[in-house]
Amino acid sequence: MHRRALILGVAACLALAPMAAAQDANVSGTWTATFTTDGQDHPATLTLKTDGAKATGTIASVQRGETDVSGTIQGKTLTLSFTMQGQNGPMPIAMKGDIDGDTMRGTFDFGQGTGTWTAKRGAQATDAPTKDESSAKPDVSGTWVFAIEIANITATPTVVFKQDGEALTGEYRSQQYGTFPLKGTLKGNAIEFTFEMAIEGNALAVSYAGTVDGDRMKGEMSYGAMADGTFTAQRQKK
Repeated sequence: MHRRALILGVAACLALAPMAAAQDANVSGTWTATFTTDGQDHPATLTLKTDGAKATGTIASVQRGETDVSGTIQGKTLTLSFTMQGQNGPMPIAMKGDIDGDTMRGTFDFGQGTGTWTAKRGAQATDAPTKDESSAKPDVSGTWVFAIEIANITATPTVVFKQDGEALTGEYRSQQYGTFPLKGTLKGNAIEFTFEMAIEGNALAVSYAGTVDGDRMKGEMSYGAMADGTFTAQRQKK
């Protein structure tokens, strides 16, 4: 009788083991992330692949470029680590957060400080988006008024976007420097666009990256190697 009970107990444990392993969340896909520290939002794109309890992939931002990430998944908890190039050299960053379907949120530590982060899995990461999901994709077509903050300098250019699928074209209109053609992409709610402008006869490559929320957007921008800043924008009503 004791032997039979022992065998049944072992069988029950073996049956439960796959169920426990199956509880680890799957983070595969492309995620639009926002890192917040000292009151500033820093957009980035996480591209992850799940292999059992392991997570690998890349993280990319306009200012810092792209780098590899790796970590682990335990149940619905994700930990990731990577190294970004900071102003004073390589900067190790550790992330930890909770997974809830197509959203994640948590905290990160970059040695010199800490912050919070959120991420949302994009529509392109799903296998078969529904008709309702496809119709909910953002469209930034129209005229937007931007507010740029660079150190102690502010500017309010106007940007006109034309959208064709994920591709963006349009014009960047500066009150001081004139009008310049732009190109970019909108993937999920992650927007990126670039253009080249002339300042006092010097060509300058300008890049923007941020997130779109209806008729508003925010993110980071860079004037090449000259300066970095943040921006917010609102679409003008027709």
